[in-house]
Amino acid sequence: MNPLVEVCDQNMAKGGRTLFEDSPISEKIDLVSYGCTSNCDLCAQKFFCIFEGEILSSDTLVELEKMLVEKIAEWEDLNGE
Repeated sequence: MNPLVEVCDQNMAKGGRTLFEDSPISEKIDLVSYGCTSNCDLCAQKFFCIFEGEILSSDTLVELEKMLVEKIAEWEDLNGE
C-alpha cells in the first residue's frame, strides 16, 4: 500500500506533471488527479499537492519534490515499508 497523493489538473498543467511522471516518486505513491481540489488561491500562486490529507506547497518543483521525498520516507517508516 502506498500513500495517497492528490493533485489538481490545473496546477499540474503549470509544469508539476513532470514531478509525477517517470520519476522515483511515482513508484512510491498512489496518485489521484482531480479537475479541481478547491484550493484555487494556492493553485494560482504555488505548486502543491495533498499528501495523505496534508497540503504541501512550494514556489518551485524542486522544493515540492524534496517535501514529497521526506513525507514518503516518514510514511514508510511509520508503516513499516
